[in-house]
Amino acid sequence: MHAMSGVAVIPRPVAVTSGAGALPISADTEVLADRDSAAAARLLASWLPAAAGPARRPRPLPPAPAPRRAPAPPGAIVLTTDTTRTDLGDEGYALSVAPQGATVTGGTPRGVLWGAQTLRQLLGPPGTATTLPAVDIVDHPRFAWRGLHLDVARHFFPVPFIERLIDLMALYKLNTFHWHLTEDQGWRIEIRSRPRLTETGARRAATPLPQDRTQTDDTSYAGHYTQDEVRRVVAYAGERGVTVVPEIEMPGHSQAALASYPELGCTGSGYEVATTWGIKSDVLCAGRETTFAFLEEVLEEVLELFPGPFIHVGGDECPKQAWRACAHCQARIASERLADEDELQSWFIRRMAGWLGGRGRGLGGLGGGVGGAAWGRRRRATMG
Repeated sequence: MHAMSGVAVIPRPVAVTSGAGALPISADTEVLADRDSAAAARLLASWLPAAAGPARRPRPLPPAPAPRRAPAPPGAIVLTTDTTRTDLGDEGYALSVAPQGATVTGGTPRGVLWGAQTLRQLLGPPGTATTLPAVDIVDHPRFAWRGLHLDVARHFFPVPFIERLIDLMALYKLNTFHWHLTEDQGWRIEIRSRPRLTETGARRAATPLPQDRTQTDDTSYAGHYTQDEVRRVVAYAGERGVTVVPEIEMPGHSQAALASYPELGCTGSGYEVATTWGIKSDVLCAGRETTFAFLEEVLEEVLELFPGPFIHVGGDECPKQAWRACAHCQARIASERLADEDELQSWFIRRMAGWLGGRGRGLGGLGGGVGGAAWGRRRRATMG
């Protein structure tokens, strides 16, 4: 039933029934939670009106089965995880608000977290809430992957901005943050075994002008995230039910890496961090084993920082001019019995997918052989 009059929730829940009256909200409103729901309760408590004294802390519920628990105090908000609620799925929740109190129940802690975010929406802008409308809501997602992509390689954003973005994602129940960390125009993540990636690759000499992309501003542009900052972002996201998927581009879109370590390219010299937009012809050499040793070294550190199931590698928009002229790449085509450079691109991605799969991770990409152990939105692999 969708009786949404007076109830504004995005995305639209599966079932909403408006009730009569409202639950008063004040600095005295208590938040109670069982152990599995404690993280969601801490967030919810931070969204309620500030208490006059010390910061509000949610109280734990007694560890007794729900039917035998003492009634919650009048006006309290109670969060519980009930693993018997298999009808709610992995991320669903049931929420009930009445003048006497409110409850959020999820089949998993993440479900409770999304129910708390619905309460946050019902509270309205921070510091303005005096009541919660009486309502019963049952909700579960239609799509398991609900993501947002941010490219910080072309335009760098500091950690507080990233955290604010993740906070807004969680408010609207987006559960996957795709963090595009490397590009032709900049390498933005610290790799301790390869320091030149940020010493050289994180800085470009100029940036195209917004009003005329054929012209640049001739101003140095730089920025990167330390590994401690990456851990901070991943932890912040995890507390809010958001998984972070890093993107480390290969074999194309890698000019910042080539500027840092020229030996990774087919010519071995002459590379610089790109100062214009567009697809660049300088790509990682697919014929040299040192290229794969480099990528595995980088990804070993990336895997330690990002515990999620996928690593995105781009994999698309790889021009083939350098490979056609490269003796190492041509030798690779022959040794692997590949038809041409397009098949070499697919082989490259499959090799990296196998390496990641051996470490329990999946490869994400946009084309060039993405499939099997990988996922991705397909594009034409051929780029000239």
